Amino acid sequence: MVRWGAANGVSFDPKKTEVMHFSRSKLETAPAIRHGDVEKHPEAAMRWLGIWLDSSLSFRVHAEKWTAKSQAVAHHLRGLTNTIHGPLPSAVRSAVRACVEPVLLYGTEVWYPGATRPRWDQPSKDRPSSIQHLLQRMNKAIVQSMRAILPAWKTTPIAILHRESGIPPITQLLEARRYRFSARLKSLDETHPLAKRTLPPRQPTYHQLIKRKYQAPTESSFRTRLRRTNELLAPCPRPALMQKRFGKGQDTPLQTAQKGESAEAFLQWIETVEPATWIVYSDGSLSSEGAASYGFAIHQKDLSICDGSGRLGPAEVFDAEATGALEGLKAALNLPGSAARDIVVCLDNLAAATCLRGTPSDSSQAVFVEFQALAASHGATQVRWIPGHTDIPGNEQADKLAKAASSLPVPEGAQPTLAYLRKVARQKPKEAFETWWTTSVPEQYKRLNLKATIRCPPELSLPRAALHHLLAARSLHGDFAAYHERFNHDDARVTCSCGRRKAPDHVFYCRKVPRRCRIRLVPSPTAAVNLAIGRNFDKYIKLTKSSAFFERICTRY
Repeated sequence: MVRWGAANGVSFDPKKTEVMHFSRSKLETAPAIRHGDVEKHPEAAMRWLGIWLDSSLSFRVHAEKWTAKSQAVAHHLRGLTNTIHGPLPSAVRSAVRACVEPVLLYGTEVWYPGATRPRWDQPSKDRPSSIQHLLQRMNKAIVQSMRAILPAWKTTPIAILHRESGIPPITQLLEARRYRFSARLKSLDETHPLAKRTLPPRQPTYHQLIKRKYQAPTESSFRTRLRRTNELLAPCPRPALMQKRFGKGQDTPLQTAQKGESAEAFLQWIETVEPATWIVYSDGSLSSEGAASYGFAIHQKDLSICDGSGRLGPAEVFDAEATGALEGLKAALNLPGSAARDIVVCLDNLAAATCLRGTPSDSSQAVFVEFQALAASHGATQVRWIPGHTDIPGNEQADKLAKAASSLPVPEGAQPTLAYLRKVARQKPKEAFETWWTTSVPEQYKRLNLKATIRCPPELSLPRAALHHLLAARSLHGDFAAYHERFNHDDARVTCSCGRRKAPDHVFYCRKVPRRCRIRLVPSPTAAVNLAIGRNFDKYIKLTKSSAFFERICTRY
């Protein structure tokens, strides 16, 4: 290395030189290396671009160091809050998502192998990843973060903390990172080094006159972490790396007014268009079953001269809008006399219209490139944005054609678009969290029929004191007689000022609560209480606040 540096005019600083021996087995000896007059001994771990590498590439040091950093932030946030005072839970959650999770999950795309991984000696068989010790360390930072968000008591079950904070377990956070990384791999150019490493190995070629056991394979068939991550999502057409396109007319914005004003301006513009001009209206649609389709209609003034529609494979509305514009332009160019006519393509999707006349997007890139090539060859083609669902006849006709085409069969060999795969990468973590909650919901939460979401739950917008009482009523872990007796709290006050025992639903039956503040428990008292504590928690908050129940009637001490 030193000789190569001297030959190429590069010098290496011995103070910055580090040595590491990599081996899957435990090293018996780790010899030192001399760099000039300095003897360099191998380190236990070496940092490169934020990733801590050890000799066996177990990434234990990496996980421990980044977990310690995230735990420091989580402990700081927890020190700012308690069950009564502190920032809003929603604000603390935003701090956790912005400052704790990115630090904790840094570099997971490099080291996290998934729940299972193939064996080295038998690549076709999978075994557990054996990283539970790392997950347990990382889970501590997540638990500390959830306790900083929620004003709940320490004995509250962990599953409840996940649901109420909207933060999934650590395994699901790691899997979400894998899906996001898989979508990023799909968006890389074919010549990108990572894209090449995700390709499946080619069939090996053997020499007929040499025994196969003496011939080394040209490519490894082992399914690496990168290949397994790439296989999480279906293959799609890879976009090419293109320069930003600056065409004529891009400086003029497509939308210059509100939706209603734009519709009126377009209808006035229609009256001034030359009679020989063809206007291509295109639209895309996505049914409730996820079927993407497109439709187009070609008008000359108020007369419809041609229309068409079609169905796409797994795609999004954005892709359908682009395909509809392309097919509409093709149909217009195939009509007799198209070379001598001006063509205006009108669509109601601003993002698709921007890409049609500017830089093509990564999703459906080939469609945009073909549209721009056809428009350039014709020479008199323009792209215009129009507001949708504003009673523009051509747009309404294209919309009906697109919706009707959703019942057509899926084209054979249709690959998913990049926009669709990105949607799948976002949907998978949501579905995994909802499925986990249905199987892990505690017994006391089954009566409330609450769903889990990875978004910020609306309850977190409440003040900490109000949210504390709500969570206590839901989880049964609060200032209640049964709770204090369960944990042998001899010095606790177990009765309300009315004389009854403290209970999660006592606020609905306490005689000291004014009648004007009470909730009608109809048709079933139990169902009404569960609904007020669960989905309609606003009623519970309003009841306790208007009656000052926990401040004057049922105090803790």
